[in-house]
Amino acid sequence: MNRLRVISDVWMVAVASMFAVGGATAQSKSDSTIQGFEANEVHFTVDSGNRILEVRVEGCELCTKQSYLPARDIVVSEGPRILSSDAYQQVSGNSGTIMFDDTSQMVFEVNFWTPRGEGEVK
Repeated sequence: MNRLRVISDVWMVAVASMFAVGGATAQSKSDSTIQGFEANEVHFTVDSGNRILEVRVEGCELCTKQSYLPARDIVVSEGPRILSSDAYQQVSGNSGTIMFDDTSQMVFEVNFWTPRGEGEVK
């Protein structure tokens, strides 16, 4: 009987701990500083190695500025397809969405839109 009570008490502590950790995780997600901005045009300034030095936007109503710094590990995609740095000049100037982190003050993702029906995952 005493053994069952100890097991029951340990189980209750484990369950309570899981809820506490879950609550902390939910709290940190609600404090997110990530923003997505849609722009009529997203332009890249790149160096000779096709590394992005600057992300510029035009026709972006919610953007707080026109020029953003890229994160070191920025992801560039067109629809569902991740692009290599060789394709950056081809898509630069197209419409897209930039994902911006207020904390780092950098763009960490750019997704260029594809015409309806093109690039859809089937």
